[in-house]
Amino acid sequence: MRATTLHIIAAIAFLGRAAAGATPSPTPIPCPQLTLVSVAGTIVPGITDTGNHTDDGDTFIFLPFPVQFYDQLFNGVNVSSNGRIDFVCVNEPLGNETQCLPASPNQCPYDYTMFLLWQNLRTDVGLSGCASFPGGNCGIFTSITGSAPNRIFNIEWRTVLFANNASTQNFEVRLYENRIHFPSDFDIIYGAINSNGADQNFVAGIQGPNGCFTEDFCANPAPVQDVARDYFPEPTEPPFTPTPTPTPVTPTAVAYLCLVRPRNTLWHLMNEKSARCIQFGLMPSMPVTWLVCSP
Repeated sequence: MRATTLHIIAAIAFLGRAAAGATPSPTPIPCPQLTLVSVAGTIVPGITDTGNHTDDGDTFIFLPFPVQFYDQLFNGVNVSSNGRIDFVCVNEPLGNETQCLPASPNQCPYDYTMFLLWQNLRTDVGLSGCASFPGGNCGIFTSITGSAPNRIFNIEWRTVLFANNASTQNFEVRLYENRIHFPSDFDIIYGAINSNGADQNFVAGIQGPNGCFTEDFCANPAPVQDVARDYFPEPTEPPFTPTPTPTPVTPTAVAYLCLVRPRNTLWHLMNEKSARCIQFGLMPSMPVTWLVCSP
């Protein structure tokens, strides 16, 4: 497959992006096929308090860099006390009532939603379990690691169950500035998750437009503890030989997936003359070496 073809494929995949807060494009997009991989991960403690100390409430926060989620780009998101990121619509109140994915509408459709650990949670100050967290408080906190253009924006939840204020849940999403995945650039890190007293399912996954969704789990108790979960796209293109680069690649019988971050326009992508590829690494349990390509 030639580099020009790769650029055209990448252009098609990224069509329909919109600025943060814009109404999602009605143009159908293909639902990505994702593989979930468990890896080691440790929560990076949040530093900045978002002000989310409530029961069943969203708080809007600005992102330090644009984040892609499915076919849209966002400069800000709504973080929910109930363990979600609502990219487009604030789905509170009654967002505490969990469903296995795909989730039916609440205040609005759950399109463009990350369900990190969806549950009936509280982030109020002064609840019994909150004393075990740094500063003795529940809430949602953020931090930034790294430097541009390779920053990571960490959003950490410190919560307790509504049904049992002594049961704590600590989890985090990491949003990446310069890591190229589709439909998004993120990891979810689960710390200590106490399910004691939960009266409904814990749900994790993502839901996009047009019925697209990927569910990690819908279960009680929560089947995660001290682990990171990464959502990787499955290779859908047939094997091909990457465009030769100055960096030698060991010849092996593997498939390659090249993703190209767009610069400005479809015209620019289709007329780009070359691509620079770097090896991204071998994914566990997947017989494929991934390449990330950028103009």
